[in-house]
Amino acid sequence: MRIIDRTNQALGHNIARVRQQSAIRRIGIHHSATATGTTAIFENFWRTIPNVMAGVGGYHEVILLNGDVEINYPPTRVSHGVTGQNGDTYNICVVGNFTQNPPSGVQLQVLLDRIRFNVNRFANVTFDRVLGHIEFPGQSTSCPGRATNMNSIRSQARQERNMHTITRATGGFYTAADALAGRNQRTIIQPGTYHVFNTSQGMINVTTQQGRAGSWINPATQTSANMHTITRATGGFYTAADALAGRNQRTVIQPGTYHVFNRSQGMINVSTVQGRAGSWINPNSTSTGQPNTTIRVGSRVRVNQSARTWTTGESIPSWIRGQTYTVQQIRNNNNELLLANVLSWIRRNDVTLV
Repeated sequence: MRIIDRTNQALGHNIARVRQQSAIRRIGIHHSATATGTTAIFENFWRTIPNVMAGVGGYHEVILLNGDVEINYPPTRVSHGVTGQNGDTYNICVVGNFTQNPPSGVQLQVLLDRIRFNVNRFANVTFDRVLGHIEFPGQSTSCPGRATNMNSIRSQARQERNMHTITRATGGFYTAADALAGRNQRTIIQPGTYHVFNTSQGMINVTTQQGRAGSWINPATQTSANMHTITRATGGFYTAADALAGRNQRTVIQPGTYHVFNRSQGMINVSTVQGRAGSWINPNSTSTGQPNTTIRVGSRVRVNQSARTWTTGESIPSWIRGQTYTVQQIRNNNNELLLANVLSWIRRNDVTLV
């Protein structure tokens, strides 16, 4: 899935009515009633009905046949998806005619992801307020198609209980019993939102791939005693003596949580692999080393606590700040980054490479 930003070229993007994001109370779900299409194609039709559309397109988001998402308007602009009901509505359209057949698997999954994302970011929207076009008052339409079961979509999207958010790096274990006892740690689970594969003894098996077993964590704990968190890039040295003296630097250790392999002279040997020697650091050093600041597609970045708005001008939710995400796309001379999962564009100065 790609996010395609059309907010500067969508029909009427500069004349669409402005509202506060807090005014959004419903999400409208639509189908295009066409076999194929893109927003640009739909706009050609909307231009022919000016009295209805008032020069502004119908949907904030359009999910294409391949699962890509076209973002047409920020939430603070009003689109014309539901007659007379748009002031508090965020409109999402799925390309296809679902009068007979439901959306494809990839489109349905993307739709569920986008519903969850938007419900989370709009303070006054709940899953019960995700409505098919026909479910809005006074609408005479079959949209989003008879084969689109909105009760099922709401139910699937509501399954946030099948997701678990980790706010601090924590140990990942082979079994629930291991996680409960804090033994046989196999990995480190970095902050982020994960699928829940199973639960047992109060422990949770989290995974990045739905339906596939991952690692067990203890949600009551944060990092283990054999972990060390580095908050800013620092020098990594060959020996504890080198780290203490600040000489013979071998590498730069980026911010993150690491296994502790050894300690000596107040210095710490940190490693990304449990039981394997890494590099020595001075935990009291104020040096930042010479960190690599080049961000590429695939880089992991942390959203700064000072970040306030996306590039579209809408506010960055507090639950986003301090979290780590993968860079999915880069534009504007590397000054704007698209964050995976969040699927929003952010300024380079508002993130830190990790």
